Amino acid sequence: MNKKKSLIILLIFSYFGFSQTIEVSGKVLDANSNQPLPGASVSVKNAKQNVITDFDGSFKISKLYSGDVLVISYIGYKKSSRTITQSEKIIIKLIEDNKSLDEVVVIGFGSVKKKDVTGSVSIVSSKTIEDLRPVKIEQALQGTIAGVNVTSQSGSPGAAFNIDIRGIGTNGDSSPLVIIDGYTGSLDTLNPSDVETITVLKDAQAAIYGSRGANGVILITTKTGKRNSKTKVSFNSSSGFQETTKKLNLLNATEYALLLNESYANGGQALPFPNVSNLGNGTNWQNEVFKKAPILSNDFSVSGGSEKINYSFSGSDLRQDGIIGLDKSAFKRNTARFSLGADLSSKIKISTNAIYTYITRRTLNDNGLGSVLFNAINTPSILSTNDANGNYTLVPSTTGFGAEVINPLAQIDNTFNDYNLKKLNGTFKIEYDIFKNFKLTSSIGFSTSNSNFKQFNKKVDYGNKVFNVPRSSVNQNKRNDNDYTFDLYAAYETNFLTNHKVKLTIGTSIYNNFGSGLFGTGYDVPNNSYDYADLSLATGTGGLGVKDANSYEYDERRLSQFARFEYDY
Repeated sequence: MNKKKSLIILLIFSYFGFSQTIEVSGKVLDANSNQPLPGASVSVKNAKQNVITDFDGSFKISKLYSGDVLVISYIGYKKSSRTITQSEKIIIKLIEDNKSLDEVVVIGFGSVKKKDVTGSVSIVSSKTIEDLRPVKIEQALQGTIAGVNVTSQSGSPGAAFNIDIRGIGTNGDSSPLVIIDGYTGSLDTLNPSDVETITVLKDAQAAIYGSRGANGVILITTKTGKRNSKTKVSFNSSSGFQETTKKLNLLNATEYALLLNESYANGGQALPFPNVSNLGNGTNWQNEVFKKAPILSNDFSVSGGSEKINYSFSGSDLRQDGIIGLDKSAFKRNTARFSLGADLSSKIKISTNAIYTYITRRTLNDNGLGSVLFNAINTPSILSTNDANGNYTLVPSTTGFGAEVINPLAQIDNTFNDYNLKKLNGTFKIEYDIFKNFKLTSSIGFSTSNSNFKQFNKKVDYGNKVFNVPRSSVNQNKRNDNDYTFDLYAAYETNFLTNHKVKLTIGTSIYNNFGSGLFGTGYDVPNNSYDYADLSLATGTGGLGVKDANSYEYDERRLSQFARFEYDY
C-alpha cells in the first residue's frame, strides 16, 4: 500500500514538474569582440513571443516550455538557435555574416549597407513572406519583428489590422507611416507576392519623417527585374479550405431542458419540459453557422533586364470566403503592377512603378452583442433551424430566451453589405549624379482611389426583438481620395583619414491630400429586395427633420524640410 502511495505522489510531482513554465535570461554578444549586441531579437520558434535585448545585450523571456526553441537574430549576423530544457542563464554569441553585411538596407530617403546601420531597423525579406504566404501583407509582420504588435480588427476575410510599433502612440493615432517605393501608401492594397522587403524603422531612424514618423515607419520595397538577366516568367496558384479550430462546449437540447427544469422547480413553478426523453441533442448552432470556406489565390509575374534596363510586370487574383456566411463575408482582391528602371546616361537614372488594386468585400456583424456568433451561442439547442413551413425558426421573446437573441441563420440571410475599392498609385523617380559622391534625387508619388459602399436593411420581423427592422432602407456612399508627394533631396558622402566616413542628406517634401464623399439613405425599397436596393428606386424618406443625404470635402497640404548626418568610424 505504501508503495502505491509513493508511486502516486511521484506521478503527481512529475506532472507538476512537466507542466511548469520555464524562464530564460541571458546576453547576446558579438562572437569576435564579446561586446553586447543591443536590439537583437530573441523569439520563440513557431510562436508569437519575442523580446529585444537592452543596451547591455541582456534579455529575459518567460512562459517557455521544455523543448521550445529560441531564435536569436541581429542585422549583419547569422541567426542562432537554442533548444530550452530548463530555466537557466545563457550566453549567445552571434557570428558576423559578411555577405549579409554588404546587403543594402532601405531607410528614409536613402539606403545604407547593413554593416553601417545605426538605430533600430528590422527587416522582413521576400523569403520570409514566401514561407508565410500571408493573405494580407500585414500578417507577415505578426511574430516576425520584435516590438511590433499586429492584431486583426475582426476574424472576417479582408479585415483591417492594427499595427503598433513599440506601444500605443500618443499623438491621437497609433498607426505607423507606410511608405511604398517612396510614396505614402496603405498596406491593404498590396499583393504580398509583389513585396521584396519590409523595413520597419523605429526610434531615431524614423525621425527624418518628423511627426508623421512618431509611431514608426514601415518601408515597402516591391520587386523589380534584375539587370543582365533573361526574361523570367513565373506562375503560382494555391487553393485550400479554412475552418474554425475551436468551438465552445455548450449544452445540447436535453441538458438545456434539464437545467431549465431545475431552475423552474427551484422557483416553485411548473416544469417547462415535463418529458425530456425525446429531445436528444437538438441543434448545434455553432455547426450550423461555421462552414468550411474555400480560398483561392493565383499570381504571375514577368521580369528581366538588359545592361541598362530592368522591368517587371505582375498580376494577382485572390478570393477568400468566410467561415461564417461563406459568400456573405467574402473578400476578393485583384492587382496589377508595373515596374521599369533605366539608365538614360552614366549620370542619369530613372525608375517608375504603378500598382492598380481592385477590392470587393462583404461583411457580417461578427463581433459583440448582436453578432452572428453571439446569436449562435445564445440560441437554445431545443430550437430547430427552420419551422414546418420551411421558414427560419423565430426565437421566442418569452422569459429565458432574451429579447436580443435571433436566429443566426436568418441574420446571415438578411444581411446585405457590399464594399468595393478601385485604387491606382505609383511613383516616378529620377537620380542625377552631379559629380562624384554627390547625388540629387527627385521623385513624385501619387495615389487616387474611388470606393463605394451599399448597405440594404431588409424589412424583417424576428418576433418582437430589438433587432426587428420595421422599414426597409438602403444606405449608399461614394468616396474619392487623392494624394501626391513631391520629394527633392541631395546626398553627399565622402571618406577621409582612411577610417572616417560621413554622409549628409538634405531635402524638402511637399504633400497634398484631398478628396470628397457623398452619403445618402433611401427608405421603402421596392419589393423589399436587394435587387432594387438603390437610392434612385427607394420611394420614401426619413421624414420631417431627418437628413437623408450628407457630403464632405477636404484638402490637406504639408511642406517640410529634412536633414540627416551620418558618421561612420
